[in-house]
Amino acid sequence: MYDKCAAGTGRFLDIAARNLEVDIIELGDLHYESKDSPLPVNSTCAVFAESEIISLLAAGHKTSEIVSGIHYSVHEELPVWQIVYALKTEYYSTEVLH
Repeated sequence: MYDKCAAGTGRFLDIAARNLEVDIIELGDLHYESKDSPLPVNSTCAVFAESEIISLLAAGHKTSEIVSGIHYSVHEELPVWQIVYALKTEYYSTEVLH
């Protein structure tokens, strides 16, 4: 993972759990409690997503709906981070070989 950003990482989920006032281990169960479509958590930045989560809570959305949106957001970001990781690995491998 990219070392300057928490988006798409366990740290992102930790921040989300703290804002939702639940233990991180509860996120999986809460996800499956949601009966509706995931709420959009549009930000790929953990700091901005934190603000979005607070706003969604203030608007009266259920914790389970927010959690499912958070998981969907992480799911959407994973391919991007995999590419970044692969490129960094290739770059450093090339530098070592030459």
